[in-house]
Amino acid sequence: MFWYWGKYGFGSFTKNDSDSSALSFENEKVRIAFSPMPKFSDDKVFEDTEKYFFLTDGVIFNIAEMCKSHSASGLKELIPLMYEQQGEQFFNEFRGSFSGVFYDKKSDILLIYNDHIGDRMIFFAQADESFYFSTDLKQLVQTLPDSFERKIDDVFVLSMLSYGYSPNCQTLIKSINRVAAGCYLRISGGKMEEIRYHRFANNPNQNDEKTNIERLDALFRQAVGRILDKNKQYGYRNVMPLSAGLDSRMTVWVARQLTDEPIENVTYSQSGYYDETTPKEIAKTLGDKMHFKPLDGGDYLKNVDRAVQLTSGLVNYSGAAQVIDSFDDLSDKDTIGVVATGMLGDIIVGTGYTQNDINQPFKFGDGALSKKLLPLLQQKADNRLLENFPNREIYYLYVRGFNCANLGSPLVFQEFTESFSPFYDTDLLEFAYTIPLSQRFGNEIYDRWILTKYPEAARWKHNGERTIGKKMRMVPVMGKSIPLKDLPARMAMFVLKKTHIHNYDKLESGRSMNPIDSWLAGNQSLREYIDNYFKANIDRCDKIGMKETISDFYDTGTSFEKLQVISLLAGIRYLNL
Repeated sequence: MFWYWGKYGFGSFTKNDSDSSALSFENEKVRIAFSPMPKFSDDKVFEDTEKYFFLTDGVIFNIAEMCKSHSASGLKELIPLMYEQQGEQFFNEFRGSFSGVFYDKKSDILLIYNDHIGDRMIFFAQADESFYFSTDLKQLVQTLPDSFERKIDDVFVLSMLSYGYSPNCQTLIKSINRVAAGCYLRISGGKMEEIRYHRFANNPNQNDEKTNIERLDALFRQAVGRILDKNKQYGYRNVMPLSAGLDSRMTVWVARQLTDEPIENVTYSQSGYYDETTPKEIAKTLGDKMHFKPLDGGDYLKNVDRAVQLTSGLVNYSGAAQVIDSFDDLSDKDTIGVVATGMLGDIIVGTGYTQNDINQPFKFGDGALSKKLLPLLQQKADNRLLENFPNREIYYLYVRGFNCANLGSPLVFQEFTESFSPFYDTDLLEFAYTIPLSQRFGNEIYDRWILTKYPEAARWKHNGERTIGKKMRMVPVMGKSIPLKDLPARMAMFVLKKTHIHNYDKLESGRSMNPIDSWLAGNQSLREYIDNYFKANIDRCDKIGMKETISDFYDTGTSFEKLQVISLLAGIRYLNL
């Protein structure tokens, strides 16, 4: 954690009384405190030299490679060299999950940077001609002067109730934003600007499929190897989630080929679902240890406040609560290394397109979990909610990936360690998006990669339903494509819900790792907890003039829409707004 407060130019610096161990730097213009997690110490620097001050947080996988190419002995020597050779965007060469600060004393330029995928939280604001930033949103809110208006952002509220997160980098409070993926803040001459140093693009190459598979495999093995090497460097345990899908499976499968060290797999779901049975079979085949946490009944959904605390109220809390519940059972967290996940593999090696058209556009509301308040959101946002992404795939990468998925499990893992997905590796991601859409669409090259390089991994169906290498017949239903074989069950479930018949536990729980409808219908204690949380906190919405809208949304909403409301109220409660 790092933070800055006080006047840019003059002012007083006060350490956080609750963290007397924090490292600090200050001069007449800049004041910074840093309280790093006591892990991966060689990846974290806090250095004050005659010319510069700089710090790094997180994990950087290619330190040795960069030191070799720049003839440096370590990160403390490397960073000033790279700044002097490459300029203020030197961190574009870093690979991993990282953030940092660099201050050029002579030029009086302060840089605060996020990584390429935006999975480090850095919040910033301006007040009284001062600039503030922090990795902790609540701390920033408490630190800002009384003159700063702590007003709830109604666009963020409507985004939470529609998407379950904000499509851009807004927070609950107007004028407090988050540094976006591939961006950094530049503070100089009394001005602060956010600058983009990296943007992923999908420009197709001219390679044949075989050539692309070979390159894809080499880069994926490099990405997995970087994670394993980091854990080996520090002597930490390899812990990896494993589901019934392909993404975590490929991470674990390749890792098992690259290391003789034991791997501990973690899975969680409704008992008997594919996310229990398939990972257990895979782990047994690989000789891995398996931790399974049943989610039966959904009581983990009562862990509202802790999930919102870790995610700063930026995303629907249910996913984070699930990870918290499952990983809390693991012992000796101090020895867990970088948690290697499979995040976003489906839209990186696969694709976010629904049509075989690289120019397929995105539209307002794509990916929204609820459509009810989209018209009001569009009216309030005044077309300023989304960036002008070039196509649907890049939209999904940044919006559904970096601004949603990254705000869940990665933030939970950062409480006690670091995490990373090999699919996030910048070298791999950039190459994957050069593979022609004609080779990627419908998971074509994903399946071919597995069947060519790791045929044994194809023994288990994807999510228990799709045989690797065979396409499922899809049918359009209400604007969505669903498997033809699922149509009868979906129709039956729809009728049962519309007629308010709630005895569909078996129908739904057998088809989902987290059947929230079934849990809320059958678990009276959970249902009462959620309703009571709503009643205890809905009055907090009086001041934003949306209490009636939010109450109606909750009262008439689906189970997941109710959780969207709870996430919003918990965020307002957490920040004490």
